[in-house]
Amino acid sequence: MKFFTKSPERNEGNTFSDQLSQKVNRQGQKLAKHLNRKVNSLNGKTLLFLLILFCALYGAYCLFLIISVIN
Repeated sequence: MKFFTKSPERNEGNTFSDQLSQKVNRQGQKLAKHLNRKVNSLNGKTLLFLLILFCALYGAYCLFLIISVIN
């Protein structure tokens, strides 16, 4: 006597969530390729400056949030 039957196999890639995740992945890859093309034209010093600037701005924002919670 079988209490639990095996569910029928579904086709991979035919569900809405699978199609949506594939589309999001494709768009992410297109964006990554575009950004890589733009960044490849920059030299090392410029990239280092942008990294330091990003870290400083992000750190300042985090510090602002911490101080605003304390006050």
